[in-house]
Amino acid sequence: MRYGSMCLLAVAATCVVLLFGRAGGEPPVRGTEIEHSFGDIVLYIVTKPKDSKSDSGYALYEKPTIAHLGGRAFIVGTVPDYGDDEAAKAAAGKRVWTPVSDVVQMTEFKTLAEAKRYFAAPTKPVEKAGQRRD
Repeated sequence: MRYGSMCLLAVAATCVVLLFGRAGGEPPVRGTEIEHSFGDIVLYIVTKPKDSKSDSGYALYEKPTIAHLGGRAFIVGTVPDYGDDEAAKAAAGKRVWTPVSDVVQMTEFKTLAEAKRYFAAPTKPVEKAGQRRD
């Protein structure tokens, strides 16, 4: 094979790889691709702990979606203005990405007010019928 033919073959192979990215003819990911939109809900998610000494993580998102970036799926949403403390105010309005693979639980709320009521509700043990309080 001549040098010119080999160069042409190499250029053609490179073009195929750039156009189709991976085997199977799938196009490469260009930025993010929205896979699913949850609509106008507020989503509370709990993530698994990073290690045995860590607590679970949590997040509250408005208008969440599932998007792909770099071959990974993420829940993407905007942090709502949900509290008066400084940390809550600083996070409000920020766009946050959480890997779907880290999520262990999701709770959907129709509105931010509904989510606030849920988290503000007192937690006390439920009395069973026939049980006396001493």
